[in-house]
Amino acid sequence: VGFGARKICDSKAPKYINSTETPFFKKKKELYGVWEMLLSGQYKKNILIVEGYFDVLLLFQNDIKNVVSTLGTSVSKEHIDFLFTKTREIIFCFDGDLAGQKAIERAINVCLFSLNENKKISVVSLDPLYDPDCYIREFGKIKFLNKIYKSKDIFDYYVFFLSNKYNLYNDNEKSVFSKEIFLRNCSEFVFD
Repeated sequence: VGFGARKICDSKAPKYINSTETPFFKKKKELYGVWEMLLSGQYKKNILIVEGYFDVLLLFQNDIKNVVSTLGTSVSKEHIDFLFTKTREIIFCFDGDLAGQKAIERAINVCLFSLNENKKISVVSLDPLYDPDCYIREFGKIKFLNKIYKSKDIFDYYVFFLSNKYNLYNDNEKSVFSKEIFLRNCSEFVFD
């Protein structure tokens, strides 16, 4: 339906290069590796969403085939809705750096309202220096799968994320934290 590429050397070109969108090619609807994932049959228990093409390729090389990535864009509601037709759990495994954490926050906002008692979203926390590609190269498949096994439920991750914004030893900040948890749970989740 289109062309997608990632640069592999330093240059001023964009990191990801995709075909121009057409009636057949819309980045918010396409996922890299989805066809191969579906052929593998490994997606029924859960599907990993990673940030990059190299993450997908390296995980596939290590026989982890329940993985897709977006085409250099943010996760969309269309991505989430499609993946939930194939599995009951989506696991975000983005880069451990600040950009990766912000991408998780945006993704959480997109997908929270797709949840119900039959659908689950989890988040894997990687150390700041790692992405899935680097992590599996350095520590191997077993340790990577252990990280996946220990993924945090989206709500646990959400509380962890908010708790890092405040000094919970300070009564005033603890109060603000409590109000934010309550208000966001009563209305909608919106990350700053």
